[in-house]
Amino acid sequence: MIAIPANVLRRPQSMAWIAPDGAIIPLEGETMHSDAAETFPGVPAGEVYHTSYAMDKLGYMKVGNAFDFAYKSGRETPANHAAQFDAMAQIVCQAVINFIDRRGPGLPRWFQPHSSIVGDPMLWKVHIGDIADGAISRVSVERFVNDYGSRITQNWFGGALREAIVRKQIRMILSELRRRPV
Repeated sequence: MIAIPANVLRRPQSMAWIAPDGAIIPLEGETMHSDAAETFPGVPAGEVYHTSYAMDKLGYMKVGNAFDFAYKSGRETPANHAAQFDAMAQIVCQAVINFIDRRGPGLPRWFQPHSSIVGDPMLWKVHIGDIADGAISRVSVERFVNDYGSRITQNWFGGALREAIVRKQIRMILSELRRRPV
């Protein structure tokens, strides 16, 4: 599991790239996707649309935020989609854990799941864009991790999620006891 810093997980846009081999390339500071794509191996020096070239010709996956990404399906690119989707599943898993952990600031302002599912992170939506045909899919975190995450990612997530939920419940109980002593 590749550890991603919390400040990167909480970015509302231009969060990261996932290389064709599945390596996660987090974007820091004010860096945007096009800034990083300029330096990718294989992008021609005179290319005007670095981001489009990196996705369309080289097979990079563009991660907008922890629950939104785009890629090009098909065999025209040298991308290892299984490795890329597992890397994205790792991002989603770490974001869920980070967002439900009350030690942190909670949900970022840009992330607003529907009120009926805000308390169940397994139902939060992952948005998948395919630039090959313009299709956009929305699947639950649970389905995305189960369908695209490796066994290692799935096992890590199951354990980390249970631990985070138990920590959250203990904090709630302790908080309640402090407010109303027995």
